Amino acid sequence: MNEVDHLLEHRFETLSLEEKFEVKRLGPHHPRDIGISQTAGENIRAFNVEWFAKNKWLTASIQKKALFCFPCLVAVVEKLLGRGRDARI
Repeated sequence: MNEVDHLLEHRFETLSLEEKFEVKRLGPHHPRDIGISQTAGENIRAFNVEWFAKNKWLTASIQKKALFCFPCLVAVVEKLLGRGRDARI
C-alpha cells in the first residue's frame, strides 16, 4: 500500500482515512531490488540501497526506476501531477 507505484496509481487524496493512516504508519517503501543506473561517458553510476538508511524519506518506484521523496509524494503529488509533473527527484 505504501509503494510508490501504488500511490501513483491510487492518489493519496482518494484513499480512505484508514488507508491514509496505514500509508503514513508504514512510511516509505524501500525496495531492495531496484535497478537504477546511469551511464556518464565510461562511468556507470548506480543506486545504492544503503541510501535508504541515510535518507529515511527516500523511496523508489520499481516500474519507473526513479527515486521519490515520500513526504512529497503523499503531500503534494496531486498538485504536481495536475501540472504534468511528478514528485521524482
